[in-house]
Amino acid sequence: MKSCCFNPSRLNVDRKVDETIMSKYEEWIEADHTSKPTSEERDDTDPEGISNLFLDDDPLDTFEYRYKTLEVPQREVTLSVVGHKQENGQTLSSTGLTLWRSRAAEYMNEYLLKRPWPSTSSSYNALELGSGIGLNGLLLSFLNVNGSTTLTDGDTETLKNLEENVQRNKGGCEVRQLRWGVDEVKKEWDLIIASDVIYVPNVVPLLFDVVTAGLREGGEFVLAYARRNVKFELVLEEAERRGMAWEAQESGVEGENVWVFSMKSELEVEVKADDNG
Repeated sequence: MKSCCFNPSRLNVDRKVDETIMSKYEEWIEADHTSKPTSEERDDTDPEGISNLFLDDDPLDTFEYRYKTLEVPQREVTLSVVGHKQENGQTLSSTGLTLWRSRAAEYMNEYLLKRPWPSTSSSYNALELGSGIGLNGLLLSFLNVNGSTTLTDGDTETLKNLEENVQRNKGGCEVRQLRWGVDEVKKEWDLIIASDVIYVPNVVPLLFDVVTAGLREGGEFVLAYARRNVKFELVLEEAERRGMAWEAQESGVEGENVWVFSMKSELEVEVKADDNG
């Protein structure tokens, strides 16, 4: 198992990704994975060697990140998470088994480091959707030290790897399965986060079903959006239908950024209705 070490401050280093391989990732995301390709369907001349990734006898990487908090006294947080190699992402049965080549996870952790956290409350509940290998959720649990943090995913294989990463980092958080549109979500969360979870259009309503069902009054949903096959306008249209307001943390490329959503107040809803009337 190889090890990779990343420094979040060097966001523009080693980010030249071959467009052909990225297009293959996107094709895989929408593909049918219920059966393996036949010999006729495999392309043995594939220059990227995608078909031969199944033969990798050392498929795992360790991704290491080091962060410094903004609080005083300053704390240093080192996270070490294990997942499949990024170049093998197309061969995986679940998108949650690797750290995909997008900046969404980095955007999210930058935001979490800047966000103020309750200093005394023990009832501040934070939830992560689509935790994957747990990079964002683990940092969330270290920052939300006086509250409770729960990491979730829908895939059982991903959950097993996620639990191992939580144990590896001695994270003070719970891990549970949450299948959007299947499992009940209680209205008990002050903060819900999700990074790079929108791959196809039909997942957007399911995502907001979970968010609106789970957020307490005054709660926030933080989404780190990665540009894939879904236009961000579709996300904002769904948020508008759910009566949510939003704010971008910084300007991004076609919406690729961290967005903070919250339920509109009754006054905001009334003003909107008057404007439309």
